[in-house]
Amino acid sequence: MVTVPSGLLVVHKPVGPSSAHVVAQIKRVLQEGAVSRSGCFSLAHRRAFFERWIPSEEKHSHLQGGQQSKSRHGNNGHYRGGGIVVRKADKINIKVGHGGTLDPLADGVLVLGIGNGTKLLQKYLTGPKGYSATAVLGTATTTLDCTGEVTASTDTITLSQITYKQVLDVLPSFSGDIMQVPPMFSALSIGGQRLYKLAREGKEVHREPRPVSIQSLHLHLDANQDVDGAISTNADASPDPPEQSANPSFTLAVQCSGGTYIRTLIADIGAALGTHAHMSQLTRTNTGVGVGVGAGACTDFGGLVDTLDLTLALREEEWAFDNLVQHIHVCNAAVGLKANELQPALELPKIRTTACTSNSDVNSSDAKC
Repeated sequence: MVTVPSGLLVVHKPVGPSSAHVVAQIKRVLQEGAVSRSGCFSLAHRRAFFERWIPSEEKHSHLQGGQQSKSRHGNNGHYRGGGIVVRKADKINIKVGHGGTLDPLADGVLVLGIGNGTKLLQKYLTGPKGYSATAVLGTATTTLDCTGEVTASTDTITLSQITYKQVLDVLPSFSGDIMQVPPMFSALSIGGQRLYKLAREGKEVHREPRPVSIQSLHLHLDANQDVDGAISTNADASPDPPEQSANPSFTLAVQCSGGTYIRTLIADIGAALGTHAHMSQLTRTNTGVGVGVGAGACTDFGGLVDTLDLTLALREEEWAFDNLVQHIHVCNAAVGLKANELQPALELPKIRTTACTSNSDVNSSDAKC
């Protein structure tokens, strides 16, 4: 039996793809990997697979074969692995979801729920999160980050007079329980419409401030940094366009409640400094474990962990089927989930086959599986 366990999977989302894209990619790898490992799928073997696994009323359309038409969504809900095409209608489907969106610009910890593990994700959506973020002073953008269009700027003379000490002086006013207005470019809905869709149409609607909690907020300083000196630029490391990357920038370490927008936090800090600011880089460093996720020992990490951080996050180059399955077990152990607490996300029978070497083998009733 080929088994994909239910539970949690912590991955390191790279810069570029959306969280939804990562979910789809992991789902595809798990489904195709499970199907391909359940047997050798020539046409004859595929017939045997359906005889053993697919309900009889659904067999006919598959056994007629034929290439599946493509669409802009990829393959019309069909999953291909090892020569077999499996439809969602065939019940060979793995539930995958994420526990907190990361924008395409951001990278870092993304907690995924696999199978019945998706029921645990609400605890991570609202749990505390940690970030490392780079703020660029002097320009405001439509998206509050470096992907948007510049809407306002500050002259270079004013920027050259802002010091690290001034940043340190304003940070305490953004610590603790504060109110924050969510950005227009966000996935929140108002009146049944996503804010980012309205923003793309050039519309702006009123957003009520929401309570968020900033548990810690620290400015990253080099060991020999003069806090009374002007804030330096970091053009070589900035993803901003050249005209913005020459602006002063600094890095913040933030530990905050779920639902906090770091882009908004940086824009508000810029306003407190008498200028504009936007976010040029964001890494989620950890996600807090919600209350009541489970209890137990973790042999790999020396016990139950309080947060899921970058040391536990599987990088994209390691997203192969066997690695993902093994890492689900590791993550489950890290939060105290036991293997017998959740039903497997997917189980497929392993089909023993003899090689089919000709068309006569394909059509032969003697083909064995």
